[in-house]
Amino acid sequence: SKVNFFGFNFSDRVSYKALSNLNWDSWGAGFNAIVVPSGSSALIKANGSYSTYKINLSGLDQNERSSLINGFNIGLSFVYFFGKNELNYGIEALGTKTDYKYTNSVGCHLSQEQNTTELGAFMKFKYIYKRFLIEPGFRLQYYASLSKVSPEPRLGVKYNVTDDFRIKFAGGLYSQNLISANSD
Repeated sequence: SKVNFFGFNFSDRVSYKALSNLNWDSWGAGFNAIVVPSGSSALIKANGSYSTYKINLSGLDQNERSSLINGFNIGLSFVYFFGKNELNYGIEALGTKTDYKYTNSVGCHLSQEQNTTELGAFMKFKYIYKRFLIEPGFRLQYYASLSKVSPEPRLGVKYNVTDDFRIKFAGGLYSQNLISANSD
């Protein structure tokens, strides 16, 4: 069994000769763990993390200009071994927040704050038969902010021609919740 903790912190400040100041900060922290129960042919995996990034521009006009994005993720999965074959399944949750604030040169204030949450469940089976490795899987993704469920079947097949050469095929349905902010 093992557990890892990690983190980072980064800040920077730029001053443009009394015209404006640009500041940004980012930090994050998290962990991952693997538990190996004694006398079992299974692994229990857990992970969690949080990070944030904020940038702020201030000038002589004192107009607010800032952007923030932060997010978290947590997950729990189980891996069972059956000889060379394995079954991997689990759940995960993640959330993202964006906060955009801008005041233009004529004093018009624009802002947008958005939160998203996603929940996912997954299963993948790895089956080895001679030189073939077959990996059927399924993911069920729920986008809470959109009230949408996305069923996503997947299949991967590998054929080991030699010890140094492999032919691989993979396909499935995939989705993602993409957020972006563009200046108009």
